[in-house]
Amino acid sequence: KEKGITQKELADGAKIGLSTVKQYETGKRVPEKHNLSLIANYFGVLEGWIVGDTPYKTIFEKIDGELGEERLSDLRNQVEILTWLEHNFDFHCEDYTAEQLQKLDEEIREFIKFKISQLQKQ
Repeated sequence: KEKGITQKELADGAKIGLSTVKQYETGKRVPEKHNLSLIANYFGVLEGWIVGDTPYKTIFEKIDGELGEERLSDLRNQVEILTWLEHNFDFHCEDYTAEQLQKLDEEIREFIKFKISQLQKQ
């Protein structure tokens, strides 16, 4: 209803039978895990939000809600550093483990702190 689509549009978009969608809407059936996943993907929402298990509609809302502003700010900083590396050094994040990227992030931060302290002494 929120998206203003018909049951047929949902059935076609999620690749689920129209009669199945009708039964879901009337409460005669509950979606199995596979169909729930198809519906969630179609709408771009979390499966748990559809069935009322979570207040978070999207993964971004969940991250915001669970991390809190301080951790979210740290995450943004890490993304900025990795983005800068990729743009300036033919660096591909997918080639490294999370642990290696974390170590790289720590070393870059330490180097920056060191350079700042050197500049302050000058």
